[in-house]
Amino acid sequence: MTSAAPDRLGRTQLGEIIAGSLQSRITYSSESTVTAIVGEWGSGKSWLLREIVASIQAAESSDLLIPISVRNFNPWLYADEDSLFAGFAQLLLGEISSRRIRMKVAKALQLIGPSLKFGQIDLSDATINLASAVGYASDPKSIQGSVRKSLTKSGKQILVVLDDLDRLTPNELLMVFKLVRLLGDIGGIHYLLVYDESTLLQLLAATPIAAKNVGRARNYLEKIVSQKFSVPPMLPSQVSELGIERIFRQAAELDIPIPQDSASRFEWIFDQMMRGLLSNPRMLDQYASEVLTLPTDLFREVDFCDWCVTTFLRTSFPDVWKLIIQYRGALTGNVDQIIGGDKDALPDFTRQLVKLLSTRSQLVGVTDMIVALFPMAGLEHRSVPAGSRAPAALAANMCVGDARFFERYLWLSLPPGEISNEAIRSALKGISKSTPSDQDYARFGEILEASPLDVIDRVSHLVPADGISIPLLVGYLERYPPFNALNTTYGGSDRSIGIYRIMTILESASATDLAAIKARAMTLGLADGDLWLEISRRMQPLRYPNLAEALGDIQSRILDLLEVAFAELPTPGELTESQSIGFYFYRNARRDDFYRLGKEAVLARRWRADDTIGLALSVWTGERGSSIDSLNADVIEAVFGLEFLRECEEILRSEEEDLVGQSLPDNWSFDGVPPTLANTRLIAHAAVSYILANAPVEAD
Repeated sequence: MTSAAPDRLGRTQLGEIIAGSLQSRITYSSESTVTAIVGEWGSGKSWLLREIVASIQAAESSDLLIPISVRNFNPWLYADEDSLFAGFAQLLLGEISSRRIRMKVAKALQLIGPSLKFGQIDLSDATINLASAVGYASDPKSIQGSVRKSLTKSGKQILVVLDDLDRLTPNELLMVFKLVRLLGDIGGIHYLLVYDESTLLQLLAATPIAAKNVGRARNYLEKIVSQKFSVPPMLPSQVSELGIERIFRQAAELDIPIPQDSASRFEWIFDQMMRGLLSNPRMLDQYASEVLTLPTDLFREVDFCDWCVTTFLRTSFPDVWKLIIQYRGALTGNVDQIIGGDKDALPDFTRQLVKLLSTRSQLVGVTDMIVALFPMAGLEHRSVPAGSRAPAALAANMCVGDARFFERYLWLSLPPGEISNEAIRSALKGISKSTPSDQDYARFGEILEASPLDVIDRVSHLVPADGISIPLLVGYLERYPPFNALNTTYGGSDRSIGIYRIMTILESASATDLAAIKARAMTLGLADGDLWLEISRRMQPLRYPNLAEALGDIQSRILDLLEVAFAELPTPGELTESQSIGFYFYRNARRDDFYRLGKEAVLARRWRADDTIGLALSVWTGERGSSIDSLNADVIEAVFGLEFLRECEEILRSEEEDLVGQSLPDNWSFDGVPPTLANTRLIAHAAVSYILANAPVEAD
């Protein structure tokens, strides 16, 4: 056994010190010795063991008076007690030069073995069956004396190295200790045991010797082991070197892009939450390797910090990661998955999380990591993570806390059917060329058509950027049919989200780009200006100050075009959905002009009088849905004026013919009625009748 791995933890000197101590004890002791190297799994025991053995073997050819023969025996490699026992016997008997003494030792080993069915054991120059060795039996002291003489005569000491004792079953462990104790009084045979002490004590406690008493197990172990060396814990600087610093270093070598914000968050989470849970080099090696398993180009499709943290949870706490997958809807704030009977999801998640983590440090650290990953969940935590992110930031960075990107953290490739940000970015650059080809337009069109709302949202986080022209992008969106289909294909909230994302894109544009965009928009008619109508009616100067200042003239132009189009509109009660959008935008933006135009349309018999008067009715939304308020005659009179209402009295009587057989509920004036077209017209007639009946009589 030689030490070939580099000394990453500065333990070479420790290995030399332990080797020197072993050499001294073995050389000058007339009795057998048992030494232990203890440390938790993954702490570097095996590396230290190789360093110790290499140091002893290097000194074997020096001026030591008595050579030390190091023999490695790993009991974990044997399938059961029989094979373990036979393997140990093979190792020991091979070191005894006298055939007669080998036969005596073989008999002694048979007497303590787990069964008489060992098969045959090779004795170097002869093969015997242990069951036939009965004739060579002698008392234990005689056997020990014979072995001691044989070893003294050969002029060597034997150091038996037993690694991985903590991986044995309780019965196998007892078998090893039986062998050690049987030969414990034989000078010339020494043992170096390697194990995780807490695990070994649990194994011993499960045997009849300790009877589930850890204290008794410890006493038993102390009677066997006469000297113990503990593997020292890693220094904080070593944890950083093998963890975060190695990840950053290797990421740079692989040209993996790491945004500064993501790097800073990862540094904070590593120091505050992960460091105490990555306690040994094996864990750090496995963790760093898993982080960098993701192909380089896919690091552009996830948040680097989130990938590193989710990888830690997946590798170090797999049951917790399974729980996160199970409750992904509640953790990401995905309303579709948590509304309707899933209100207890987060409390359930928290209760199960507590059951999965064995120590308080694990619970605190893991919970804080989950909060850092899923800030929308609202879980309780120890401290607010640095750089806690709003929904827009989660989306912009493709974080695991955004439900749309969660699946990316489960795959080592882009999930089937997903559009990569790199594909969107490449398509945007295609239509941003000075002379885009039909293929460039088609490529971007295919991507946008596949998922208009999602792609528009993600584009809003990709710009501004070099090689992407916002004016050309907006020009494309002005005429792209799938985008216009948002008006009808999607519900109002989704349509609004899409428009607001485009407004975000415009808000991020430079003054030069906004000027170019404005110049083009001012040349468009209503038929080509659907996008600008949608933007104009949602303009919020405080939220989009740059856009409001630069594009205010577009809004005025849209309103002017709408006013001209009023001459072609049908009565308000018969407007199509697309006509209604501009109609009500104009009413809200230019209220006085709107009612002036409405009066003209009524008197010209283009619009129904009851439809037009009904526009002044208030509509409210309550638990039972939308309703028209009870009779509000004062508002109607204030909006239209008594003179106009008298002028259209005859028109209203002619329209009553369409309402024959229809009536309002008796209690309509108290509770309100649904805002159907028929109800609106009925209320308008009732309101005008009431106003005119109570109006002062006109003087002759």
